[in-house]
Amino acid sequence: MAKEGEMGTTNSGSPEGADAGADVGGNSELRKKDGPSDNSADSEWWEKFRSLLNDQYDWPAPFTFKFIAPKERVDEVRSCLIGVKLTIRASSKGTYHSITAVVEAESAEEVIETYELIGAIEGVVSL
Repeated sequence: MAKEGEMGTTNSGSPEGADAGADVGGNSELRKKDGPSDNSADSEWWEKFRSLLNDQYDWPAPFTFKFIAPKERVDEVRSCLIGVKLTIRASSKGTYHSITAVVEAESAEEVIETYELIGAIEGVVSL
């Protein structure tokens, strides 16, 4: 089976910058300092990510999603992942929660749609 992959996105659903040295799936071509600045760059980034997913996975395949959400947004994230077992842990102060979901994804498009859907929730960061 192919390797699991994860990516970062901002709460707008756009890919998060890799200024912390993160490298999506080990592919340095996907590194972004500040993320895309316009829709065509955004679309290009997602196309590269789709290609990377298709190269690394044989669909259907289990895919791990990880998110950080303000405690008041956890139910919104949960509503996007109906029927999926979630592991949720509160931060030490309880302000934020980490959310992990392993999904049997049918395609790269399903993974991207999930990132975009949950990335649109205010305050949620995809890892």
